[in-house]
Amino acid sequence: MADTLADTFLPPIEQPQGLLMKLAYYFTRRQFGKVLTPLKVHSARLPPAFGLFYAKVSRLDEKLELPASEHFYNMTNIGLNIHSDMLCDISRKRRN
Repeated sequence: MADTLADTFLPPIEQPQGLLMKLAYYFTRRQFGKVLTPLKVHSARLPPAFGLFYAKVSRLDEKLELPASEHFYNMTNIGLNIHSDMLCDISRKRRN
């Protein structure tokens, strides 16, 4: 059974093909000392347009403003829905 589970995982891409991914690998390695696994496995397989989309979402997320009580409610609710005690604890700590 363990062999079939291991077969389903995608192998990481150590040497990306595109210029944008090579730059992403370079700057990630420079900042963190290594290329993060999600970048090697997930992002390296996506078209460049997805990276631009993620950048736009990130910029919009910075502009989003919620009252502290709504933010606390949302984070706690999400944490409870996905059974994440860590997320609930983080939201409680930020509120205090």
